[in-house]
Amino acid sequence: MVMLYQFCFAPEKAAGLDFTLGMDVAGPYGGTWHVHVQDAQLAITEGDIAGCQAILHFQDAEAFCLNAYGRTSAGAVEGDQAIVNRFSGLFFSL
Repeated sequence: MVMLYQFCFAPEKAAGLDFTLGMDVAGPYGGTWHVHVQDAQLAITEGDIAGCQAILHFQDAEAFCLNAYGRTSAGAVEGDQAIVNRFSGLFFSL
């Protein structure tokens, strides 16, 4: 599902932005991903999310998938809610 973000990313919407966001998905098929948006580019790596300006916590992979497809706004936010809002607006809809 993380690859979905890379293929739906609209770089023109990220011009001039610079932030980090962590995604933490619990349970089977879960994991952690570090997202860096900088100057209209998106980089996502699996691993450490410490130090991210905001972290989105999902209870399971199902909640994460529904959120990624824009079907729900699942996920608990830790940190800067404005960053999560900006991140959500960087993609075209499926």
